[in-house]
Amino acid sequence: MHSHFEESLESPHGENAVLDSRPFHVSNPNIENVPPAIVTAINDDEDDWCHEYTHGVDSSFSIESGLPLATNTISDENKGSGDTHESSSLLNNLSPSSSGSSSSAKSQSSNSSPKMKGHRRSRSNPHNFSSIPTPTMKAQQHPTSPRSAQNGRCLLKNWTHSLSTVILLHTALISTIIPLVGLLSTAAPSWSWHVAAMFFYTVQDTSYLPSVVKNMCLDGVDDKNDLCLKNDEWRELSNGLLSSYNPKDVATVKEGLKVAKEGGLVINVMARDVVNAVPTLIDNVESLYPFFKKLSVVVFENDSVDGTREKFLDWREHAVGYTVDVMSCAEEGSVDCHLGHIHRYDKQGDSESAIGRMARYRNMVLDYILNRYNDDDYTHMLVMDIDIAISISPFGLLHSLGKNPYAPTITRGIMMVPGTLGTLYTPYDFSAFRPIINNDNRNVRRWHDWFCELAPIGTRWRNNCDVMSPFNQMHMVALDTEYLSEPYPVASSFHGATIYPLKQVRKTEARYDDGSDGQRCEHIGFNFMVIDESRWPEHDPDTASFKNQMYVNPKWTTNLDPARPGGPTGKRFAKLMMSQQLNSQCLFLYSITTICHLLLTTAVALFIAGLVKGWDAFVKTEMFRRFAAIAGVNVADVLPGGLKMDRVRKNTGDDDVSALLAMAMEIDDENPSSSGGSNTASSDEESCLIARQGVHISPY
Repeated sequence: MHSHFEESLESPHGENAVLDSRPFHVSNPNIENVPPAIVTAINDDEDDWCHEYTHGVDSSFSIESGLPLATNTISDENKGSGDTHESSSLLNNLSPSSSGSSSSAKSQSSNSSPKMKGHRRSRSNPHNFSSIPTPTMKAQQHPTSPRSAQNGRCLLKNWTHSLSTVILLHTALISTIIPLVGLLSTAAPSWSWHVAAMFFYTVQDTSYLPSVVKNMCLDGVDDKNDLCLKNDEWRELSNGLLSSYNPKDVATVKEGLKVAKEGGLVINVMARDVVNAVPTLIDNVESLYPFFKKLSVVVFENDSVDGTREKFLDWREHAVGYTVDVMSCAEEGSVDCHLGHIHRYDKQGDSESAIGRMARYRNMVLDYILNRYNDDDYTHMLVMDIDIAISISPFGLLHSLGKNPYAPTITRGIMMVPGTLGTLYTPYDFSAFRPIINNDNRNVRRWHDWFCELAPIGTRWRNNCDVMSPFNQMHMVALDTEYLSEPYPVASSFHGATIYPLKQVRKTEARYDDGSDGQRCEHIGFNFMVIDESRWPEHDPDTASFKNQMYVNPKWTTNLDPARPGGPTGKRFAKLMMSQQLNSQCLFLYSITTICHLLLTTAVALFIAGLVKGWDAFVKTEMFRRFAAIAGVNVADVLPGGLKMDRVRKNTGDDDVSALLAMAMEIDDENPSSSGGSNTASSDEESCLIARQGVHISPY
């Protein structure tokens, strides 16, 4: 516990004798003549110096000790030689080395009162009480210029502990770490970057799906409310979104099952170097085919070097209950589709298309399906990504068919946000998203278009802007948050899987394209054509069932594996990022992120500071003091530095004074001859010293 004594003494010449206001402390209970019961351990470091320097206290140095001394004094109405004598008696009695010399000290103090300053105890001799300043010590001249090196350290220490500095440093740190962690989690994807997601985010194991489907009651659907499945199995087949206890879920899935039994499904798959994802695709297909009258998988594979094509060919030979159709590239000059095309992620440079040949490949698959699969046998086409290797959510797909069998419907794919350590997730595939423009979102879309136009036409950043744009993300997250169970309309989206009415695709003659600059996601142009009423044939009765909107079904949700995110990863991602030049989009995005972090950090810091100041003010009220007295709470324990009221600290800080008085009285008891008078009289006089001299305890 720190005890600071500030005392003002005046000599007959009108000069003040100033006691050192720095704390002295007793840390060794074995010191001679010091009662162990009143010894307190105090930390003595340069924090006191830093506090006095930075709070405007005029500091100087003792020639003997070389340590700074505060010179501010406290005047007292009771000045005079008597007080000086009593002060000298008290402080000299505290010194074990002053035994037998108290009388001479008193006489010296009563005869002369020069201007003086005490000095701090030496660090090499921390328990030498003889260094405690007394009015009898010889006056010393102190240099007025502070030590610049130590002053600099003190300024730096206090600057780094200021509230504004903490806010700025925290903002800079967060604004740097989050993007860095985001880049690392994409370059080296792993669950380790998304620790928090382990507690609430689930990626369904597809290996159990086929066995669960075999337990279903597919005959007599109307008689079995739960389809002979437990609720846990319902959740397993729907990624946790559907329940057998929810009558609406059960009814909608049954309607979708009826649609599936009356029609067929053709699955549109494109693959390259995804041999490890093929088993997941097989599980998904085998969990879907029992629901449909017919099911076929059309695969376009090219230029794989990891055995992907061989895996598909082997699957084709062993498929039972459905067909696997692996396309040939004879028209391209290679039966096995060894086209020698460079992967789009390996093409580096801003001018290279981020879409590559994807639009061309998809049109090849689309033409193959339209030419070989008729509308009577196959009512729907499912376009899906294979590389993400996740559960397709069989019951989610049936729910979509039961909700609106004639509308193009998109899965609600979600992914963990890179850099958030698994605390946030957003919809997957921002690139394919286009909303239906209305008065509510018109301005947001204008801001998004402005953001994309910051990048030069024809560069990769025109494609990346859909992913990076805060306005596009804001729009997608708003829709995903607003619609929790009912499908919501969009003009375009993909999210990793979309089911289309095959007849509407055929009659609108929809085609994939990469936009005018070769950087637009290929799904956007295709989706626009499918729902464009101007492309519907006139006087065709089939158009009565066509829909001019696509829908995202929240009940058909697929969870991306953080260890297998979509898009480029690993070395491809690193090389791709290094090959792209920074532009104003990056500057704008980083500035917005930093400003948001700054505002949030400032709000939190001010809130905490307000709580601290409020508590500090509250504990100084009389009401709290009364409560503390009743509850037996020591105010010094709840308020560092103690509670000052009327210049005297009203807590256990007073124990320091009592300790010093007790030490003085005990020393006088042991050395009656040195006191020059009665012990009782001396004790009585010294007991009143504090009140008469104006000595007080400072919290610093």
